[in-house]
Amino acid sequence: MSLQDLANISSADAAPINKDVARNLQTGYLSGQKLGGFHGTINKVQDAREYVGVGWRKGADKALGFISDIYATCSIPEPKNVRRQQVWAEDGDDLDYDKLMSGELETMWRTTKRNGKATNPHATLVINWGGNCNLKADSLFWSGAVAIILADVLENAGYRIELVGCITSKHDAGYSATSVTVKELDEPVRTDVLAGTLCEAGVFRSLGFMAMTASNIEMDSGLGYNNAGGFKRANIANMEESPFSEDVFVIDQCLTLDDAKKEIERVCNSLDETNG
Repeated sequence: MSLQDLANISSADAAPINKDVARNLQTGYLSGQKLGGFHGTINKVQDAREYVGVGWRKGADKALGFISDIYATCSIPEPKNVRRQQVWAEDGDDLDYDKLMSGELETMWRTTKRNGKATNPHATLVINWGGNCNLKADSLFWSGAVAIILADVLENAGYRIELVGCITSKHDAGYSATSVTVKELDEPVRTDVLAGTLCEAGVFRSLGFMAMTASNIEMDSGLGYNNAGGFKRANIANMEESPFSEDVFVIDQCLTLDDAKKEIERVCNSLDETNG
């Protein structure tokens, strides 16, 4: 699902098996009525649509306020220099006769070799979007904050990042998975849009709820139970074969700043090992 799809979601997008649930959501959450604290800073569904389409600057600034702390505590990986450099090898472009006569056969040819990858390395981050109803809106902020911080610091370090928000839920009929691509590899980082879509509980608990009903898994009015283990299993299975990315990182659900720091450190360390 694209951001535009999410911003325009309605009960008409529901799977036939979930039409009744979608109509109830349309009446309860998407009818324009004022929403409560369960939805964070969202007062009505139009606010949610604007957060996805235009962004949430205040939320982005809150997340980016921790950037200096992240640089102080995490090792941000740097891509290798990709310029060609001259090296000696056992075959190549120019023969050194002095090395040949002295028996240095493994290093008698001069050639050039690219140090690192020909293009900037890139990675996909799959973010645990939203969460169960017992979680406070402030707690749901942090998984999105991880996406904002990693996208900002890694792209500034030379990486290209793709971001996908995903929620998996357990139902009597099985697991459902709903995802939205928040940033394509070739798109610039819009931290305000990332914040509006992934950090604000009210977006997930209105537009995200409706998006879940597009699944062909039959749902009840509670929309199932978000299972962290199911999220990780579903996304690892689905995303590791992605043709769009060399590295896929499934981000654990983060409910505090400390959770966010641990995940950022884990991803940075893994990237450093991959591209080091």
